[in-house]
Amino acid sequence: MAKTTTKLTGFTDGMAADLRSSRGFALIQGFKTFAHKLVPQFATEASESKALAITRFLYAPWLSTTSFALFGYGVISSTRPAVYIKGNTTGDIVADSWGTPSGGADAAAGARNTSVFFYYKGYIYGFAAGTRMWRFGKIDDTSGSAWTDTYQSISYTNLADPLHHPADDCAYFPVDNKIYRLNGTTWEGAVLTLPDNMVITSIEADGDFIQVACKPKNGLGNSWSFQWDRDSSLETVTAKADWGRGNLIHIANLQGVIIGVMDVFSLSSLGHSAGKIAVKALIGGVVKTIAEYETSGLCYFEANKFVADDKLHFPFELYRDGSYIHGIYSVDARGQLRVEISEPETDGGTAGLRYQGIYRTGEYWWIAHSNDGSVNRTNDQAVYGTGIIETNIISSPTVQKLVGATIPCEPLPSNASITLKWRPVGTASWTNMTPTIAVAAGQTAIHFLKDTNGKPPSGIELQYRIESSGGAVIVATENNPVVFVHETDDQKAYG
Repeated sequence: MAKTTTKLTGFTDGMAADLRSSRGFALIQGFKTFAHKLVPQFATEASESKALAITRFLYAPWLSTTSFALFGYGVISSTRPAVYIKGNTTGDIVADSWGTPSGGADAAAGARNTSVFFYYKGYIYGFAAGTRMWRFGKIDDTSGSAWTDTYQSISYTNLADPLHHPADDCAYFPVDNKIYRLNGTTWEGAVLTLPDNMVITSIEADGDFIQVACKPKNGLGNSWSFQWDRDSSLETVTAKADWGRGNLIHIANLQGVIIGVMDVFSLSSLGHSAGKIAVKALIGGVVKTIAEYETSGLCYFEANKFVADDKLHFPFELYRDGSYIHGIYSVDARGQLRVEISEPETDGGTAGLRYQGIYRTGEYWWIAHSNDGSVNRTNDQAVYGTGIIETNIISSPTVQKLVGATIPCEPLPSNASITLKWRPVGTASWTNMTPTIAVAAGQTAIHFLKDTNGKPPSGIELQYRIESSGGAVIVATENNPVVFVHETDDQKAYG
């Protein structure tokens, strides 16, 4: 018999593309991640008025340049766009209820488009009916707010999030294969037209430039990005880059690097249940692949991106290992992928229970979901969600049996707990393990030997799942690692 030890000494690496890799994890979900500890995120709770059907959010001035409120993009009369407000009563966007600001409802017929809800210089902008751009405001002074039903007549099929560029203080609106510019109160119209076989999916400030991400209209070609100086035409754009096959969905400037997230037939039956998502970086004018995540079923990119803390956040339903990993994913400048938070009321496998819009104010997440007016936000009390970390596959040439596992932690708060589960590779369900000593408040390490059936885990390929509840902080260092010790039969039938 021989003993093998697997140690986790930190959490710098994110989710592994290869589950048999010696680095990374099969899943990190519901934690604020630090180099040597995992701090659980707070749970969410309802903050909604379902009849308003809010799907997007903004934090913007209201009645003055120093007083801010939270705005929600909803409907009136079933489908017409409307603007709602939270925080204008007491100044507390968490405690206040949703209400209607003066003039905050569309006066004409036409279904809203939920892709754009954008604040710029005293006005909120959006689109409706496939033919027009509306404007609501002026909301940052006391002169009164009014709805302009048709601020501009623009026919559109595809829209992407606009950009307020810091270099020229102008707003840029991507529409199909064109970009329109608003300079203060002066509408300049279309200022860049890209090839008509491309659809703009995401734009991002890149120094004095704008990076314009495009996907192929037919879904089969290559995606491209264009570095645009905000003045030149297509023929004289500064640079362009080929991102390869698939649809470039989101880009972000993270610590000076343009990071992109791509769908490579994971959203389409053309992927033949073998699509993938790719994380790539534009470095020195060349696109380089950082990681690729294979999928085993249809996946779903949803709603809008949100950039904060040098991370690109985006809602995503990843089908992997026979089930959906759903939540708000994040990717950093190193390409490390994690699930920051997962809303328990959503379900990736059901079309009507997915994410519709995300936003963050400070440490509060706002999540619209489920296509029924549901809005959840971060709980304002010390109520924690369940944090999950799953190991990569631990392999052995022969059957391995667990000798013992140790999970270090910071002193446990009252009612906090750490649970360890295991499964043989190829199975969907996890089996709970029983701590060797009853877990108590203040405990700084938890030891496991057998599962709830009284047997030690065994198999050629094993995975472990650690769950934190009640605010339990998991730690791992070189001197105090997470440890799994297995015993194997090292006798071979040959040699």
